Amino acid sequence: MKTKQRVNRLLKKFRYQKSVKYWWAPDYDLKPDQGVDGVKALFFESAKYKGKPTRVFAYYSKPEGEGKFPAVVLVHGGGGVAYSSWVKMWVDRGYCAIAIDTCGRCPMDKFKGHRYEEGTIIDGKVVFDNHDTPEWAPLFGEIDGYVSGPNNDGFECPEKPIEEQWLYHALACLILGRTVLSTFPEVDNDRVGVIGVSYGGVLTSELINFDDRYSFACPCYGSAYLDKGGYGIVGGGSGINLNVRKYNTYDLFDANQNLDKLKFPVYWSAWDKDGNFSVDANSMSYLKTKYSGSILSIIPDYDHSHTHVWIREEIYKFADFITKGGEDLVRVVTEPKGFGEVSFEIKVTESAKESLKATCWYMDGPLTYINGGAKLLHEWKSVDCDIEQSIVRVSVPKSAYGYYVTLTWQERREMVVSTSYVSKNYIEF
Repeated sequence: MKTKQRVNRLLKKFRYQKSVKYWWAPDYDLKPDQGVDGVKALFFESAKYKGKPTRVFAYYSKPEGEGKFPAVVLVHGGGGVAYSSWVKMWVDRGYCAIAIDTCGRCPMDKFKGHRYEEGTIIDGKVVFDNHDTPEWAPLFGEIDGYVSGPNNDGFECPEKPIEEQWLYHALACLILGRTVLSTFPEVDNDRVGVIGVSYGGVLTSELINFDDRYSFACPCYGSAYLDKGGYGIVGGGSGINLNVRKYNTYDLFDANQNLDKLKFPVYWSAWDKDGNFSVDANSMSYLKTKYSGSILSIIPDYDHSHTHVWIREEIYKFADFITKGGEDLVRVVTEPKGFGEVSFEIKVTESAKESLKATCWYMDGPLTYINGGAKLLHEWKSVDCDIEQSIVRVSVPKSAYGYYVTLTWQERREMVVSTSYVSKNYIEF
C-alpha cells in the first residue's frame, strides 16, 4: 500500500507541474508530399530515467484560422508510434491534436519527415500495410543531456524501481504532454479529450485517475479491470488482460482507483472477439463511470488496430457532442437484466430514428479464450430485438450464459452503442 501511495504522489506531482520545457523539431516535420501538411514535430522534457532527464517525441497540429479550438491527446498502442496521420484526421475535424510517443522513440534519421501508419483506409475499410516500426527507434545513448525513456515492457517489471518502469514513464509523459498542450494559445483548455488505442486504452484508463484536466476520454480496446476480465485461457498464451494477473505492477498503476469520482464522461470501445482485452472488463469500466454520462460500444464486426479505431464515426460524434454541442448518441438508460423476456429503456436521437436497430448478442458458455488467446471457445450468436419508441424488448435464449445488446443506426457509417455484458454465472457488476 505504501508503494502504491508513492506512485500516486509521484504522478500527481507531474499533474501540478505548471511548466514543461519543450522545443520544436523542424527536421522531423512532415514533408508536403506526405499528405499531412502542417503537422509539426516537437520534443519535451519528461521524468528522469536512471538519473537523467528524458525527452519525449510528439506530433502536433491545429486547424486553420484564429480562435480557441477543442483539442485531443492521442495515445498509441503497443507496437504503435506517434501517428502524424492521426493528428491530421482530428485537425480536419476542427480539433488541435497532439500524438505522444510513450516508448522513448522518434523517427530514425533516414525516415525524418515521412508519415507512418499501419493501415490504409479505402472506401471506409482498413487495408493493412505494416504492423512493424523499423523506421522508429529508441534514442541511443545521451543526446544534449537527455536519454530515452524505457520501451514498452508491459507489466512485466515488478522487480524494477518505480522510476524505471515503463508504465511510470508512459503516464508521466502523457501528463506532461497535456501541460505542453495547455500552453498553446489556440487550445481551449476546457475542451480537451484523450483517446487511446489498445495499450493506449490501458494508459488512458489509468491516466484519468491521475489527471482530471479533460472533458472526455475514449479508451479503445484497453480498459480498467484488467485483472478481472475474462474467465481463463485454454492452450497456453494469453491476452493482455489475462496475462496481467501474473505481475503485481498492475496493482501499482491500476485504473480502478478513482473511476467512480470522474467529473467527465468516458466512451469505452471494445471488440467482442478481442483476444487481448475482454468485453466484461470494458463493461465493468463502463458501469463504474456511467453516472458521468459514459457510453459503452461493443462492436461485433471489428478488428484490433489503430486504423480500425480511426474509422469509427462514434468517437468523433461523441467528441463533438461533448466539446461542440453536437447531437448525442443513442444511449442505454436502464441496463437489461436477467434472461428470458427482457426489456430496457434507451434514449433515441433524431438522426437515428429512421434506421435504428437493436440486436442481442449472446454466448452459450463462459468467455474463454483458446489458441493462445487468439480465438473464443464459444461463438457469439445473435437474435433480433424489438424497439417501440424508447423501449427495447428481447427474448434472451435460455441457453445464454451472458449477452449484450447493440443499438445500431446509419449516419456516415453504421455506428454502434452497446449495453454492458451481462452474465448470471460471473462477476456481479
